[in-house]
Amino acid sequence: MSTADLGTAHAGPSTLSLRLPSPAPSDRKSVSTETNTGAIYSADETNDSAGNSYDTDNYDAENYDVERVTPNLEDRAPWANSIGRVKRSLLSRPRIWRAVNAMNWILGPTEYREPPPPTALALTCACTGGRKRVVAPLDPIAVRASKRGKLRHFYLLYLVVWAAGFILLIRAAYYQPGSPEVVSCTSGLWDDWPPDTCGLDMTECAAMLEEGTYRCPGGCQRVKLGNPRWVGGEEVNKKPLVIGGNGVYRADSWVCAAGLHAGIISHTYGGCLRVMPMSFPKGSSNFTSSRANGLTSESFAPHFPGAYTLEPTGSWSSCLDYHWPITAYNVVALFAFTTFFAPRPAVLLTTILVMGYAHVVLVSNPPNRPPLWSRVFEGVPTALLAGFWAWHVCFRRTLNGFYAAQLPVEVALWQGAGLWIGLESSTLFSRIPISRLGYGSLGVDGTIALIVVVVLVTAVVLVQALSFRRLGLVRYYLARYLFLVPILIVLANLGHDYYLRLHHYLLSLAGLPVMSLPNRISLFGSAFCLGFFLDGSGRWGWASIVEGGWSLLGDAASGADMPEVSSVVGPNGYISWPAINATLVAQGILSVGILFDDVLKSSNFTGTNFSIADGTTDRSVDHYFRMAYIANGTSLDYTDPLTWYASNESWSTVKPSD
Repeated sequence: MSTADLGTAHAGPSTLSLRLPSPAPSDRKSVSTETNTGAIYSADETNDSAGNSYDTDNYDAENYDVERVTPNLEDRAPWANSIGRVKRSLLSRPRIWRAVNAMNWILGPTEYREPPPPTALALTCACTGGRKRVVAPLDPIAVRASKRGKLRHFYLLYLVVWAAGFILLIRAAYYQPGSPEVVSCTSGLWDDWPPDTCGLDMTECAAMLEEGTYRCPGGCQRVKLGNPRWVGGEEVNKKPLVIGGNGVYRADSWVCAAGLHAGIISHTYGGCLRVMPMSFPKGSSNFTSSRANGLTSESFAPHFPGAYTLEPTGSWSSCLDYHWPITAYNVVALFAFTTFFAPRPAVLLTTILVMGYAHVVLVSNPPNRPPLWSRVFEGVPTALLAGFWAWHVCFRRTLNGFYAAQLPVEVALWQGAGLWIGLESSTLFSRIPISRLGYGSLGVDGTIALIVVVVLVTAVVLVQALSFRRLGLVRYYLARYLFLVPILIVLANLGHDYYLRLHHYLLSLAGLPVMSLPNRISLFGSAFCLGFFLDGSGRWGWASIVEGGWSLLGDAASGADMPEVSSVVGPNGYISWPAINATLVAQGILSVGILFDDVLKSSNFTGTNFSIADGTTDRSVDHYFRMAYIANGTSLDYTDPLTWYASNESWSTVKPSD
């Protein structure tokens, strides 16, 4: 008896029928009788198609023993025996069998079907002339214009002109004669972190208080603190760091944000400004809070040794941020190229890949301003290799379908929209607070944003899954995605302060294969994934999928031990804390650092108390005290501020009632 007699699949993967084997041979003869199952069997004998006689005495169809009537099972391959046992085991458990059939139905057919070509939408252009209104479909118009003008033969010339214009705009953006130094949105005369970065009494930063002219990029109002800062007794987070107003700003304020607050530069196009520092250590005091031009500054009453004022300077052309003008130029050029030059799918993908990478590293999210050209060309080979892979797993099927259907306008619209949203994702999605996904708390806003993103992604995946099911491709893609699940689970649970980080390029590459259908969701989604990939890899490179907590910490508190104030005594307001014990000494902690009014007063203090008189003689305003352990010459986390309130001349963490 052959292995196929034990159990054979018929009518697709969702139906499995059992073919009963022929009984064992015998010389006995008898008449046929009807069993309780309704099948007609010979009580003692049956014949196969070859005329061989088999014994069926005492044959029971319900309690049929396959092992008894199947000869030479041991002579078959081991894997065949295993498959047979699995099938027999499933047949003996109806619930499992029904579940298997249900799963087969969900997964759909196993035979691959070619996807249907996309059908044209009613994209029309309506024109009214006199009393007549003419409605013309856009795609046929674009196809006819391309053929009549034989534009396909000139696409290389068009690409050269496009690239030349792009180069001229990059030159104007970064290499204008006399253009000031370009600074980032978070640049300040003094660093704002760590709190003691400028040394005792800020003397190490005194040389940085120099007059200068700087060029700020656009969009600095969207660049915000990612971790809390203490400005006096106020905690500042999720906003640009601007301390002061009315023309005077603290030296650790972000220069470009202060320029926006002062109304000197543009939110969209940036601009140039001149920084005029005040003399050190005279500085200034009474930095007032105000809201102007969409930004709210922080107040700080005590004296601070570093401060500056701002003045407008520079011409509009030499200070303009060319981000959005260059973006508009590339959007129009790509739309015209896709619509009228009818590029072949491979040519179109290569064009958007090269243009998209150049746009990210030079315009939308550049790692350096002006560009560091070695860094720019360093990422080209990996981007091209990723594009080659994307062509084979995704774009070849998607673009060929629309190319065959001759729908250039739809390709230009759907693909262009997805591509530009992906390329500009760092700008467009900068307000979505999920950058710490996989590490630390997202907060309420981050959780809501993450839920919205998950719902949208799930909806797209379900729509694509239904399309794959109709084409018999669900099993194909499940087999290639499911093996990633245990890998991600293992990486997410490595422990030892290591965290799984799903970077831009990982999410994009994972999404590309499921966007490989000739439909509009795939056309938009594949372009978005490519743009999102280029934005991440172009800006940050190929970062590790697993990163240590210390590398993710940035300027956040590390969670290290901090001193605790044990008492506040006497009319002079002495603050006391426990002395360094043996346990702390074993950790390399030998002293404490003291910040008074955000200025480092002592970096190796071994005492156990501090009074208001040790910090200042001015008791007319509130003052702020913080301290941290010093381990191996480096300060650990500073405490939250303890405030000396002038109103009742006492230290407290709670503001007294008026």
